Parts: sequence; structure tokens; C-alpha cells
Amino acid sequence: MVNSDNRSGMETPFRFFKLSNIIIAALFILWTVGCFWFFQSKFRYHFFFIEQNQLFLNSPDCLSAYFNKPAWLACMAGDWAQQFYHFKLAGPAVLALSLLIFGIFAFLSLRECVPAKAKSFLRDWCPAIAALALMTVEARLYLYENARLCTLYALGGGIMLWYAYHCITEDFSRRRWAGIIINSVIFIALAAVCYIMFGYGALAFIALELLSSPAGRRIPAGAVISIVLAFCLSGKVCTHYRMEPKDALLYPGLGRWVDATKAKGVEDLLTYSIEYSRRNYKGIINLYEHSRNAKTPEMSFFYSASAAQLGILPDKLLKMKKPNLGTFIHLDSKSNLFTIEMAAELYYLIGDMTYTERACMHANNFSPTKRCASLIKRLAEANLVIGDFEGAEKYLRQLRRSFIYREWAEDHTPGSFSEKVQRELDYKRQFINNANEIRIGDNCHTILTGLLDANRNNIVALDYLLCTDIIANQKGMFMRDYQKYGPRDCELYNRIVK
Repeated sequence: MVNSDNRSGMETPFRFFKLSNIIIAALFILWTVGCFWFFQSKFRYHFFFIEQNQLFLNSPDCLSAYFNKPAWLACMAGDWAQQFYHFKLAGPAVLALSLLIFGIFAFLSLRECVPAKAKSFLRDWCPAIAALALMTVEARLYLYENARLCTLYALGGGIMLWYAYHCITEDFSRRRWAGIIINSVIFIALAAVCYIMFGYGALAFIALELLSSPAGRRIPAGAVISIVLAFCLSGKVCTHYRMEPKDALLYPGLGRWVDATKAKGVEDLLTYSIEYSRRNYKGIINLYEHSRNAKTPEMSFFYSASAAQLGILPDKLLKMKKPNLGTFIHLDSKSNLFTIEMAAELYYLIGDMTYTERACMHANNFSPTKRCASLIKRLAEANLVIGDFEGAEKYLRQLRRSFIYREWAEDHTPGSFSEKVQRELDYKRQFINNANEIRIGDNCHTILTGLLDANRNNIVALDYLLCTDIIANQKGMFMRDYQKYGPRDCELYNRIVK
């Protein structure tokens, strides 16, 4: 790829005895540390959400599914790495290290596109600045709450493969026509392999070849032929992968640029959602009451749910300017993931396992793999509560194939329940609606009264019912519900009744 008269073999990636390379190495390390600190301090809950919104299974069926689309290696490696977002500090660390490796190979590859006789600034500093800029752009894309690591791996994979190709074929540059033919054959084969393994990373693979040709005084025959073949075979490729041309070309995606203010708002919401899933109810109440930021309906929902878990929902109701219990949620084709997951949490909280399953299955469609870890766990729990062990086993079997949730699945396997799990299931079973009836629609008043008809001791359902009546300003309905399902010794209720 480069003229052997100008370069005596590949240069060492970082000559640490050279001051400029020491400074460049230090800049890369400082950038990586800064990237880790930024995401850990500002957007750490994004990573927990991404991990919960997928479920990587170590099974032949799951792994073989990656071969049905291009970029199988990038997608498999990205999804595998994302499962470790489950652990604290791991998400920002995995992203920062991935960006560092990406940046190093981008720097090395771009440096090979500069003529050997160029000045030090062009030879070292321009590629370093360009690589750091690329790292920053890629990092910026991860402010999106559904950003996938495979998009970075796809681009980085194409760059790394080109650098390996460059190293292998450098000696062929001494042979004029033979070198062109050999290089072209190898390049065309690798371009096809690059697309299969890294998807749109093949664009970077070809672009680097075109960019480096003037520096090495070589004819980019392989790159030109690859482009022509790509146009000629695009129809067959799209048919094989069952994708539209644009989707096939850019798979697995370039990422999504989101507004930083919007991303911060999503992070604030995810703080409530993730802490609720960790059962940090007191922490959520404290955060809501002491935070000066604007409260969204979603935040109010998790605040209400946390208060209900602690049995103090009526006491906290008046502290919300715009209460949102989630009881007015209606799910349809336009509902987003957060709304559906909120509904699933509400139904599980009040004890309706049928509607819990419905919401969880609906929300699973938003997962890239149609397997959302948090929802699969909830589906298993819902089936265990109602005693459908065969149904629960369907979900537990998936969780056992996961490195992260294998232990959780073992603890929830019928016949080997831990004491804590058994206690939770027994508690939930008290409140389920066992009525033999067909229910249509998701009117929460009907759902709550059905649960209370089955068990008058379901205090959570009673609080949600009465508080919903209060929010709706339906005093007559409140009095009827209170007289039928009460009494409930509470200052707010006593004040209204009197």
C-alpha cells in the first residue's frame, strides 16, 4: 500500500522515545479517562437501561441468529459486551476502552494515509487530531439511551481490518503489476468479508484504501472494483438478508444524534426507573422531594409507586403538583416503551398478573433482540405467582442461558426457591384476582375493584383506587368505594369522609 522506498517497514505504533508520540499517547489516555468520568458522573443510568433492554443468551439458537444479518461479528461482540453494563462502573469503562481501541487504530490507519516524507505535524499530529475527533463524535452518539455498542464495533472493525490488510500487503508494493493484481484480489475478498462481519464498516475499509493510495502512489484498483461489484450485487445482497438497500448498506446503523438537554432529561427519568427496579423506594422519595428539577409525569409515577410500596401513598399524594399514579394509562399501538413498562410495574404492584404479562409482552417488542431482561424476569415472576410453573420455566430457561441472570433463575426455579423468593411469592399470591371471568379493556377502576373483591386486604390496590378517585375529583365515587372497600385509617381519607 505504501512505497517501500519511502518507508522501511511499518513504523512502531508509538515510539515512546520520541516526544511527539509520548504526548499523543498521553492525550489518548487523558481523553479515555475524561470519557469514563463524563459518562459515569452524568449518564451512568443509560448503561443500566441498555443492559436491561436486551438479554444476551449463550445458546446456539441465539448465536446463530446473528448470521441472518450482516455485521454478525460486530453485533455479537457488541451485545456480548453490553451485558456487563449490569455492573456498576462497567458501562462507562467498557465504552471508554472500546473508544480508546477504536481511536488507536483510527490514528494508525490515518497515519498510513500521509506520505512518508511529510513533516512531523502532518505525519503525527493531523492523524492524532482526526482520531480524537472521531472518538469524540462516536462518544457523543452514546447520549442516546438506546445506543448499541455494535455500531462502534462495526466502524472500528472495518478500520482494524484495513490496517491488517495494509500490513500484510505492504511487501507486494515492490512488484508493479503483480503487486496490483495480488493486492486487488486480497482487497476484494476482504471487502466482502468486512461487510459480512462488520456491515457498514466496509465503507470505512474502502474509504481508507482510496485515501491512502496517493500517499503510497498506488492504484486503488481493489477499492474501485469493490465499489462496482457492490452496485452490481446490491440487489442479491438485499434479497439474501431481506433488507431495504439503505438498511443493508448502513447496517447495524450509524447511531443517533440527540439533543444533550433531552438526553439529560431521559437520564433523570432512568434514575427513577432503575432505582425503583433495585427497590430503593426511600431513595426515590428523597430524590423526588429534594430535587429542584422539573418533575415529569414519569417521575411522579415512580414516586407514587415507591410510596405505595412503603404503604404511605395517601400521605404523599398531596406533595405532588401533578400526581400520576399510572391508573389512567391506556396501552395501544402508539404507546412508547416507558409507558408500557410503567403499566407493567403498576399491574404487578397492585397484584394483577394477567395485565402484567400483557404489558411485558407488549414492551418486549421494543428490545433489539425481542428479549428484554427486566421484562423476562417479570414474566417469570408473574407466572410463578399464579402457580403456572410450566409457563415460568419458559422464561427461566432463557435466563439460565445468560451469564448475568443465571443465578437469579436458579433462585426462582420451582423446587429450589430461596427463603426470600418464597416469602415474596407467598405475599403476592394473597392479592391476585382468581375470578373466572373474561376482562376486556384496561379500565383501572375495574381492575382495582376486581382485585379488592378477591381480597379486601390488598391495601395497595385500595390506596390506588381511592387516590385515583381523589385525583379525578370524583367525591361521589370515592365515597362509594370507601364505604364498600374501606375503612382505611388515613388522615387524607378521614378528612374527605368527614
